[in-house]
Amino acid sequence: AQNGAVPAFPGQHLISDEPTEIVFLSQTDTDLLALAEAQRLLPEGFAPVRMAHVGRLPDDQAVDALLAEALPKAAIVVATLHGARSFPHGLAQLRAWAEATGGFLLCLPAVEALDPELMARSTVGVPLAHLISAYFQAGGVANLVNGLCCLSDHLLLTGWGYDSPRELPRHGLYQPQEAPASLSSDQPTVGILFYRAHLLSGNTAFVDALLSELREQGINGRAIYTQSLKECDADGIPCAINLLRGDERVDAIISTLSFALGDLDQMAAATD
Repeated sequence: AQNGAVPAFPGQHLISDEPTEIVFLSQTDTDLLALAEAQRLLPEGFAPVRMAHVGRLPDDQAVDALLAEALPKAAIVVATLHGARSFPHGLAQLRAWAEATGGFLLCLPAVEALDPELMARSTVGVPLAHLISAYFQAGGVANLVNGLCCLSDHLLLTGWGYDSPRELPRHGLYQPQEAPASLSSDQPTVGILFYRAHLLSGNTAFVDALLSELREQGINGRAIYTQSLKECDADGIPCAINLLRGDERVDAIISTLSFALGDLDQMAAATD
């Protein structure tokens, strides 16, 4: 980023003499949870990373106040948003900041879809914006660590190195390291369903607690993460339910998903 005089923003001073930070602004809780986990795994000497939630700000004055706090030392700002129209005043202020300071701005979609209108607000090249977006879309702490290193190497000219984004399956078996490798055939089995977004963000403590309590009660636990129960096989059975069944009968299901399971009779037959 370039130093020098900065045009006055209403009630704000938006850059310091030595901008060094990478600032993430998000409307998605899971992005911020995953970034917090990734931050702990960054190499020593990595640029400071600041994060803020911009999804619940009541008015433009609150946006101005948040940016005044978040941007004074920013060299790079990454905004993951639900769309350009979901944060109009903030995007206008961020563009003004980038143009006034020479700071780097990346505007990325928070959903699994391209958003040319939003990404066009970025001030970096399209290839880099799409690459960093791919790390977020692939999700998971390891991807975000590599994405941060990629961002730093390209824009701050560091040399951390990074791997390409690696997509996590949309549905799969979750097994903590302390869990037994196999289920006991003489014990009942309880299945646990939870959203893939919790795995991507590292927010799996509640699943670990459920599995641990089941073990204490002499019950097998089989935890399955899923993107959605709407994704089904050719017979109309949710992919996650097929994984939940595995090779053993499931006697009960604990669902932490937010919405209805669908046809319970059909799913009960699938888990027999």
